[in-house]
Amino acid sequence: MKNTESVKRLLMAMGMAWALGAQAQTVDGGIYVAGPNNGLTPSQIKNGYVLLWNGKDFTGWKTFNASSPADNWTVVKEAGEENGAKKSLSADSNVIEVVKSGESIWTIDTTFQNFDWLVEWQTTVTESQNGGLLYRYSEKANHNNNGSAPEYQVCNNLWTSEWNKPIETAGAIYELKPLMPARINLDQSPNWTRASGHWNQSRIICFNGHIAHYGNGLRLAEDQMLTPDWNARYKASKYSSFPYFATIHPGSFFLQDHGQTHVKYRSVRVKRLTDNPWGPKSPYLNKVAAAAGDSTLIDTLTFATDLFPVDGSGTMAPFAIAPKMEIRTAREGITVFLSRPGEFSVRLNDIRGAALPVRSARLSDRIFIPAGQAHGPRVLSIWNDGRKIQEEFLGLR
Repeated sequence: MKNTESVKRLLMAMGMAWALGAQAQTVDGGIYVAGPNNGLTPSQIKNGYVLLWNGKDFTGWKTFNASSPADNWTVVKEAGEENGAKKSLSADSNVIEVVKSGESIWTIDTTFQNFDWLVEWQTTVTESQNGGLLYRYSEKANHNNNGSAPEYQVCNNLWTSEWNKPIETAGAIYELKPLMPARINLDQSPNWTRASGHWNQSRIICFNGHIAHYGNGLRLAEDQMLTPDWNARYKASKYSSFPYFATIHPGSFFLQDHGQTHVKYRSVRVKRLTDNPWGPKSPYLNKVAAAAGDSTLIDTLTFATDLFPVDGSGTMAPFAIAPKMEIRTAREGITVFLSRPGEFSVRLNDIRGAALPVRSARLSDRIFIPAGQAHGPRVLSIWNDGRKIQEEFLGLR
């Protein structure tokens, strides 16, 4: 069995471009799901991650002038409040949901400055949706979210006023840094989000002035505060009237109620960082960019990776799915070799869920994806007897 790093070495030896991430997941999950929803894996526990939401109630969360969230927020089953579902006794089955317009909520703990924050969120089919993941929020600066906290935008394609604006759309550092060009479609909409009704995985990494946004395993936007370029953009933004925003400070994590109901959140986790992901010895630096004098992080960083694990590897976890896979790339496309043949059917989708053709033979031990279908992020799922048994995130670059 080859783990992801072994496959990477193989592909590099072949001199081919590659991109690979992700492992097992639950139905309608994100690109990678490890263990139960609203829980922690043994690896995450060992490597210093903690839950910010317990999956049951709002312990540890508050709103403006109140010790707990108001009734515009509720805890319901994954189906969501709009389908009449009620809260489950199992934390694994529950989500946080906005059910009417009102105040936003944030963690009572106000001490987060350098961190790796992981959140899953979902928008609702047929509804215009907007929300936000804010960080380093300070209620003392202004109870409104604009006064102190950068924002990771949450929205869907029916939120038409911002969906096609790269500096305001899903995953952007709102009004300060647009999505990278590689994460934008020709119509300027994001190409990295999954369709409404499916979970997206968002990751926000902050260390001193550095900020990076990831979505579904892909780097979306990156910034560095207090540089001349950042200062100019700050002064031209809506944040310019809040001087505290232009400081590096600790704060809370903040889930925004923007007034649109049925935005959902789950599996809210964080690790406090003492090592700098942008440091010269960091395993997460883009070495090509670093050699050119930049300090950009790597493009692919899925939830399978715990930052700065205690074993010092800094690499992705080994595969946790069966049958085991080996990936090989060539000019013609990608071949996925399975450790055994079986009654498998194969589906290939782009990151937004659109189906793409894939060639595989019944009882075959391999799957071939032609180059024309393999460029960009792809989700390969393998099914047996109508049940999805595994999923891989892959693609040529």
